[in-house]
Amino acid sequence: MQEIAKQGWGGNSCTGISTSDLANIDFSKIDLSAWENLMLQSKVVNVTPSLESLTGSGSLLNDANRTNAKERTNNRLQDNRN
Repeated sequence: MQEIAKQGWGGNSCTGISTSDLANIDFSKIDLSAWENLMLQSKVVNVTPSLESLTGSGSLLNDANRTNAKERTNNRLQDNRN
């Protein structure tokens, strides 16, 4: 948030940023390395992502039997052909 405040958004009020204001933030000027390190340390993100870990059974969105994005897309295409 401090990097965003430097661009004139948010300030010290902690009121947050509206979705319409998000489009005006220059994210190339924001250092996200501290946030990225926290994500890596907490294992919220995978250092060596794969299709399976991002979209399949290894995903945080896994509902026990989740197939990866490629398999789901192929299944949808097959269903549309029938």
